This record gives sequence, structure tokens and C-alpha cells, in this order.
Amino acid sequence: MKETAQAIDIQFVYALLPKDRSLEELIERKAAILAQEIVMRTTQTMALEDQGWVQHLTVM
Repeated sequence: MKETAQAIDIQFVYALLPKDRSLEELIERKAAILAQEIVMRTTQTMALEDQGWVQHLTVM
């Protein structure tokens, strides 16, 4: 493909594009999913250690 593009004086480029949204929306959606996973892991760890949010608030 590069040789064909060079032969007709065109720059050949590769591109990866999100299927249904803008790149910014894709990044925001992935970040939100990752943040939710982190919060869920932390919540689970706190529950296993008996450090729930309610207990934490009443101690302060």
C-alpha cells in the first residue's frame, strides 16, 4: 500500500477509530469503568476487614 501511495504522490496512513463515539467519549467511558472497578474492589476489601463506610463515619 505504501508503494502504491508513493507512486501516486499520496501519504498512506493507518488509523484506529472508535466504532460509535468520539475518542474523548471512549476515554471517559473507559475511565469511568476503571474507577468503578477500583471502588468495588476497595469496598469489598473494606467489607472483608469489617471497615464499612457506616462504621467509618460513626468512629470519626
